Amino acid sequence: MNISFLLGAGFSYNAGLPVVSGVSEKFLRHPLAAHTLNFNSGEWKWRDWASEPDKHNGILPFQQEPVSMIIEFMARHYLADMHTDVLNYEQFYQYMLDMAGKNREQFDAIIAEAQQVYNAENHFRDFNFDSIPNREIFSCFYHLVDDMLWVRKPYKEIEDLYAPYINYFSNQDHSFNIFTLNHDLLLEKVFLKTELAYSDGFSTKSSRLFDDDKNPLPIYDGTFDQRISMMKLHGSIDIYKYSYIEKQNEYLGFDYFKTMDFYAKQAASHIDENGTVMQNWTPEITPKFITGQNKHQIIAEDKMYSSLYGRLQQVLPGSDRLVVIGYSFMDDHINDVISNSLSSIKEVIHINPNCQFKFKHPNITEIDPLRQQVQF
Repeated sequence: MNISFLLGAGFSYNAGLPVVSGVSEKFLRHPLAAHTLNFNSGEWKWRDWASEPDKHNGILPFQQEPVSMIIEFMARHYLADMHTDVLNYEQFYQYMLDMAGKNREQFDAIIAEAQQVYNAENHFRDFNFDSIPNREIFSCFYHLVDDMLWVRKPYKEIEDLYAPYINYFSNQDHSFNIFTLNHDLLLEKVFLKTELAYSDGFSTKSSRLFDDDKNPLPIYDGTFDQRISMMKLHGSIDIYKYSYIEKQNEYLGFDYFKTMDFYAKQAASHIDENGTVMQNWTPEITPKFITGQNKHQIIAEDKMYSSLYGRLQQVLPGSDRLVVIGYSFMDDHINDVISNSLSSIKEVIHINPNCQFKFKHPNITEIDPLRQQVQF
């Protein structure tokens, strides 16, 4: 049987990963700077999960407090403008983007407001908030969201909580196409522990990127050759963009590569077919996942995201069964594909305690996992 999964944030909730309210709670703490850490590598983390050395080193860069204050003040204005007390992180990100691009006067006014409070609280420390590039503000936001999406529960708990899905994926009579909107590595952890082979579009076969030990790094080339295929439609916290920017390699544009190694993401090397090192550093170390409310345009203009989205459009209509878990139907570009595919899908299973399936189908099973056992 050919089975397609569509996973939203609710799928990862039992693994301890946050939905919107959990992200909101983290970002709305005051003062935000007391809960954030910034490192010379350019990364940001939450103090909540940091080691003692990180708690010390993460407050040394001068911009740790100023950038955190800017994010906090932006969040305050977002809540006031949206007349809400919950920070929807995707809407908030779009709010900051729109201000930076279309309403620069308001963007600068909020930064000036944060500067004024900083000056009043730090009489003996000068810092010019105008010197902070926009990219540092958005990088801070991305890294803080990233840090919330790491699976920190022991695997034994994960195994117990996700047993119905693990057993299902282990069924050799079925092939699975898993389309996930989540950026976390929950499924990767499950597949590693259960030794279930899967493909995710990344491969080392034709890679031109290498780590310090000259091991090839997997780059996105659209390889899907296993019984289980997983498509991260909106990116992942272990994906980085490698831009070829030296004169001798800039014609290559860029590649997406995957790594969980700190040094590889900082200094991946481009080595040509002759063994010559063409570039030995990564220009950008912000993890690549899509947020905000303009996903469809980003997907259309990007070779990896458009390839993955194209696979959704191609594969979903040929599914014998569609299993939708924890998806809130908030992404129009995903809803369009579901709607256009349903007439040729034999069966739908919808697992969500908070909402019903958005579309009509003659053969649909609704499961509330809080009241019913999930089984296939």
